[in-house]
Amino acid sequence: MNKKEREKRERNKKDKEWKKKVKENWKECVVCGDKYKLNAHHIIPKEVKDFRWDIDNGIAVCATHHKWSREISAHKNPFIFYKFLETNEKAKEQLSRLLKKYNKKANEQLSRLLNKYYNKQENDNNN
Repeated sequence: MNKKEREKRERNKKDKEWKKKVKENWKECVVCGDKYKLNAHHIIPKEVKDFRWDIDNGIAVCATHHKWSREISAHKNPFIFYKFLETNEKAKEQLSRLLKKYNKKANEQLSRLLNKYYNKQENDNNN
């Protein structure tokens, strides 16, 4: 097995663990309360690596509210879904924790980018 395959296997293992923890944490769909065939949904997309396996970045939803409902769906209508989460007491607490972490990380990244940019500008001006 090469390095890429090992990394993929490890990622899949962590994904499964994360999904299990999210479902155990919520136990039911955050929208309708259904307990059947729950899906774990990333609030901040899993492509944002720093938050992929953060338990605060996961919410449990039934299949309907994950992908199929036109009214409240994490994928078909993500803005309305997010606004709905802001009205749910348990989700609101979790969103608050997640946003604090996300804002801190975003500010750190922005600071690094700005420093890099201004240092480059300063170097260009000195040449």
